[in-house]
Amino acid sequence: MFPKIDSVFKMKIVLCFALILLFNVRTTAQETKPQAGYYQTADLTEKPTYPGGMPEFYKFCGHFYKVPSTPTGIVIKGTIRVTFIVQKDGSLTDMQIVKDLGYGTGEEALRVLRLSQKWIPGKLNGQVVAAKFHLPISIQEPD
Repeated sequence: MFPKIDSVFKMKIVLCFALILLFNVRTTAQETKPQAGYYQTADLTEKPTYPGGMPEFYKFCGHFYKVPSTPTGIVIKGTIRVTFIVQKDGSLTDMQIVKDLGYGTGEEALRVLRLSQKWIPGKLNGQVVAAKFHLPISIQEPD
């Protein structure tokens, strides 16, 4: 059905595929460059984290986050999304609200982030780097 291929030709095909694969791996690794002075968290070998881990951060948020008052009959439930840069020294900068539930929920999330202690910065191949962090914060107004 298929024509016979001699072993030299097979080796050339295998070598070509190996070189293409090697080139793609090398260029992908080299393409990881900081954008505007920071890396994307997905590009890192070690992600930034709150001291004690994210469960500790959520405890911290639960303690300090105050659900803003709302008109009677309005219950706030949902997820706020914020982004920020974890700098090399662990400080948080460039905080932004990506998704807000209204009534000041996003501003309150930023207020709590400003109270946060320094984070453990991310690393890329063992080197500490600044990185953008995307954080969902779920809130539910107590009944």
